[in-house]
Amino acid sequence: MADYTVQTVVEAGITPSYAAAASSDAIPNNDGQIMLHVKNGGGSSDTVTAVAQNTAAPVPGMGNLTRGNIVVAVPNGQERMIGPFPAVAFNDGNGKVQITHSFLTSVTVAAIKLPHGLSDYPSKPKSPRDHTDHRCLNFRTDRLACTVGNSRSGASLWPSR
Repeated sequence: MADYTVQTVVEAGITPSYAAAASSDAIPNNDGQIMLHVKNGGGSSDTVTAVAQNTAAPVPGMGNLTRGNIVVAVPNGQERMIGPFPAVAFNDGNGKVQITHSFLTSVTVAAIKLPHGLSDYPSKPKSPRDHTDHRCLNFRTDRLACTVGNSRSGASLWPSR
């Protein structure tokens, strides 16, 4: 088993490096922002499995929410972007996501960390009662607006153009 080298996307872009897949690999230090890019140059399909570690979580008013493995077939001659992998469901005790492959010949993988988006930008509450959740729940690229989670009016945290 080998740990993938995680490569972070930057604004200017990256040229990812790919490593040969092993039957059992891991994504280290998963924070829920990492995806896999799997390229299958071989003659058979590769079934990629991300193993869920926490398969049930209680959700108030709904009971237990179950989560299974992520299983993706990568046909020969094709590639797939897989993930991201929510840490609460996929991280093992060492903070790693366990990945298995069914076919290895000419299969290469890159672990790519997505940059944090507008949801991580600091913001100020628009009013004293509008302070519980300032993550972007609604993002519109046509007017660069991010609405606050508890705002009923859809107030924008970002100025419109």
